[in-house]
Amino acid sequence: MQECRDILAACAAELSGSIWFNAVWLDQVLEDAPTRFNSAFDRWRELYASAVRQRDEARVVVDKPTATNDERKRAKGQVAEAEREVDLLLNRTQQPTEPDFYPYRYLAAEGFLPGYNFPRLPLRALLEAEITTMVDRPRFLGLTEFGPRNILYHEGRKYKIERCVLPTGGIEGRLKKSKFCLMCGYFHEDEASHADLCDHCKTTFNGETMHFVPTLFEMTTIRSRRVERITCDEEERTREGYEVATHYRFATGSDGQQTVDSGKAETKGGDVVAELTFGPQANLWRVNRRWRRSEQKGFTLETKTGYWSKKPGEEGPRDIEGTQYLVGVQPFVRDTRNLLLVKPDIPTGLEDEESFLASVSYALQRGMQVLFQIEEQEIAVERIGQEEERRLLFWEAAEGGNGIWTRIMEEPTALGNVAAEALRICHFDPETGEDVAEKDTCSRACYRCLLSYSNQTDHPRLDRMLIRDYLLDLKRSITTKVAQGRDYEEQYEWLQEKRDPNSSLEAEFLSVLYASRRRLPDRAQFRPEKGIYCEADFYYERDGLNGVAVFIDGPSHDDPIQKQKDSEQRTKLEDLGYRVMVIRYDKKLEEQIISCPDIFGPGI
Repeated sequence: MQECRDILAACAAELSGSIWFNAVWLDQVLEDAPTRFNSAFDRWRELYASAVRQRDEARVVVDKPTATNDERKRAKGQVAEAEREVDLLLNRTQQPTEPDFYPYRYLAAEGFLPGYNFPRLPLRALLEAEITTMVDRPRFLGLTEFGPRNILYHEGRKYKIERCVLPTGGIEGRLKKSKFCLMCGYFHEDEASHADLCDHCKTTFNGETMHFVPTLFEMTTIRSRRVERITCDEEERTREGYEVATHYRFATGSDGQQTVDSGKAETKGGDVVAELTFGPQANLWRVNRRWRRSEQKGFTLETKTGYWSKKPGEEGPRDIEGTQYLVGVQPFVRDTRNLLLVKPDIPTGLEDEESFLASVSYALQRGMQVLFQIEEQEIAVERIGQEEERRLLFWEAAEGGNGIWTRIMEEPTALGNVAAEALRICHFDPETGEDVAEKDTCSRACYRCLLSYSNQTDHPRLDRMLIRDYLLDLKRSITTKVAQGRDYEEQYEWLQEKRDPNSSLEAEFLSVLYASRRRLPDRAQFRPEKGIYCEADFYYERDGLNGVAVFIDGPSHDDPIQKQKDSEQRTKLEDLGYRVMVIRYDKKLEEQIISCPDIFGPGI
């Protein structure tokens, strides 16, 4: 325990700015470690038991004297498929590209070993052929590519996704139930699904604000069957795709509170142009609701064999085994990602709000990519929620994160710089807003600005002219965090009321912080306990640690007796783990503040 505390103490400066770390974090992690270590192997156990069961059942058919040639041939293929999967699970393959079940790699991918930056274990498809082949896809992509009855191409062959691997104990162990808030997109899993209010937006649940799904099925490995060559007509039918929904839930700290940071972007006139919510290590769910052209919600699953039933109206012979069906099953995948929710201030009188939101979302996405020099696939964006809770949901699609959301929340001008890049990308002068696009090259949108392959379904909505004025306002805005339930302006006024009214230096100190939009203190006139007989003029909190005590020393503190008393009491504070910061009257305030950006922030 002490070794762990020493490590955290060495990282005190970095931890002081985090919103997830607190005093009981270490105790909670060590207490939960054995349980989390055991549960991290649940997925491996399930896959291994399923493969062994398939192998043993297929061997019975192979050895059965009365089995037909076709049955024996199919059973031999299932034996080979299962043995291949067992070798992979036991790390007995000779392929250097198949190390997913090496213990350290596996535990890191399951989230038990942090900091290794390994991608989460993907979804796998076992392709039935002469030699069983495995195809991997990232979870969010695999949800649709390996969706029920979908067509998959691999090495010139065509496969149909027919069934999924079920747990040995039955499908009940994989099913979940959840309430989804239709207003903000928040999900409430298992016990939380009994809630009558949304945990995020506090909307009262009813038939119009909530969607309850009792048969969510978490996808893992699926199995496919090789079929005949595809025709043009069949390709047109299978291209229609699925209806997929995204939902999120903020992480919870060891104190039971949501781990979330809030802020807002304001113009100099005080107009709020965007509200921001940052959720580190949040839970992100992607749910496959149904076939896009089907009226049926969910899919039908045979609960013993794992076969997906045919789509209503699909032609061809009945090829599903078993008789026990579960209707309304909705496959889903989950992951842990850093999220940023942006609520733009939609201009009044706008006729097409959806086109405005779509255009803003892709403009900001492109602006982030250019400003922070990241690849297109590293940031994903989606519109989520309804009415007053309508927002843009950004998440770090790249494994391991990239730290962009923290910069946007911490740096006052970061979001404004993103908007400036978005204006350039949309062929506008970022200073004047003048349209600088070449004649007849881009009227509403083009592939050099808002259009891309990944947002083809939104192409009719995208219009760069619709968002020019908004991006100009956002470019001139300053981002500040919302502290202790008060916004930046309210916190400044509150501190001015609480400060020593006889100290002009304290008033000037607050004014300098406010003018440069640096971090304001959390408290004023802070008196520590434990026998410390002094009062800090201002105090900054640090998660899990004693905070920063700021003393504003005027000329009276130069008196030798007072100086000695100050030194004794402040040394006691440091011995208790507080950080002591002294602001002197005989030095320039700006220089003293700039020298400590880890306390006061970078400013503008």
